[in-house]
Amino acid sequence: MFISTGSAIIDGQRVTCPTEGGHGHVDLTSAFTRSCNVYYAYLSEELGNANMLNTARQFAYNTAFKFPDFNMLESRFEQPGNDGDLAWAGIGQYTDLVTPMHNMLISAGVANGGVVMQPNTLLDVRYGEDSIYNYAPTQYKSIMDGGTAATLAGFMRDTVESGTATSADIGAAVMNGKTLRKSLKMGIERPNKSVGIDTLGLNGASFRRRRFIRRRIGTGCQKKNYRQH
Repeated sequence: MFISTGSAIIDGQRVTCPTEGGHGHVDLTSAFTRSCNVYYAYLSEELGNANMLNTARQFAYNTAFKFPDFNMLESRFEQPGNDGDLAWAGIGQYTDLVTPMHNMLISAGVANGGVVMQPNTLLDVRYGEDSIYNYAPTQYKSIMDGGTAATLAGFMRDTVESGTATSADIGAAVMNGKTLRKSLKMGIERPNKSVGIDTLGLNGASFRRRRFIRRRIGTGCQKKNYRQH
């Protein structure tokens, strides 16, 4: 059991929680549910640079995404040079970058027992009454085993039921989720918010009011051209 007081100094850098005064006694489950930055920071320091980087790669960070229907911008996890930067990287700050599409793939992978499927923009293509293309589910990669996925799904359900993502508990469906704290590189910060993205910005299309998201953290899908013959 870990006691969170709301801030800590790690390798000369102050790490703070979004909740003033911290979260008190927390373990991994409650730290996830309540979004305890200080817990994440110390856990990242304990795991170390190599383990953090290897796990990020397992989740397809630092990977060039090239899917049949579209290409996607690369999400980034850099290896920090000191424990203070590593602490912030473990929280999701430092120089971490992730696209909304990549976040959706990871969430879908958790729901799918740890297996991420290849994203597709088409179900089928028809010419008159004839179907000339049919979508077939294709596995992209496994990011965790089924037991870990079930545990993480439970954490995410607790977060919606009683943690920082209760606004996502819409009642009509069972929702699992996780809040985030991400600094967008326009000096805009959205601390600890449940984020929903309703468009992907294919082929350079903007989000209109959310255009800054595409420019800075990358929604990042470039749709490929299809011609009807």
